[in-house]
Amino acid sequence: MRITFMKRITHVVLMFALAAVASSSALGQKALAKGGKTMTSGPQATAVAEEILQLERMYDQAFIRPTAEEMERLHTDDFMMTARGKVTTRAELLARLNDPNHRRDMIESLTTDDVKVRIYGDTAVTTGRWKRVSKDAEGKDTSAAGFFTHVWVKRNKTWLVAVAHYSPVATPAKPQ
Repeated sequence: MRITFMKRITHVVLMFALAAVASSSALGQKALAKGGKTMTSGPQATAVAEEILQLERMYDQAFIRPTAEEMERLHTDDFMMTARGKVTTRAELLARLNDPNHRRDMIESLTTDDVKVRIYGDTAVTTGRWKRVSKDAEGKDTSAAGFFTHVWVKRNKTWLVAVAHYSPVATPAKPQ
């Protein structure tokens, strides 16, 4: 009887210890995630996260006045972007940028915030919020805001975007 009681106490103590370790780890990860930091720890992961954050800023700037050459340099050959309910491949994006007749929005600014980086070896995932101030060719406001996910992969010592997904901020539902 005494052995069974001791086993139960040991199991309870182990469960509390595991819960404490898990919650402290989660709190540490949450603290690291604030302000665009990595979700993995260690000096190497932090250095990679800082590199990815710098690339994210360059990526934002590249989309203000995009060129085919710059987009080609930033994306993998099999790049896919999902935005506005449609999937665009790298080839389609480059063709559109090379088309002199394609009417583009004039982007005044593109900003991101609350960017978080997660490192998985030679893959990094960034998430955050974006805001674009823009007008179409006729001058109509096309500004928007939303959330993004980018998947970066390291190819030949260079980080490239393989997947980009953009979701607009949902309009709040009207009360019934």
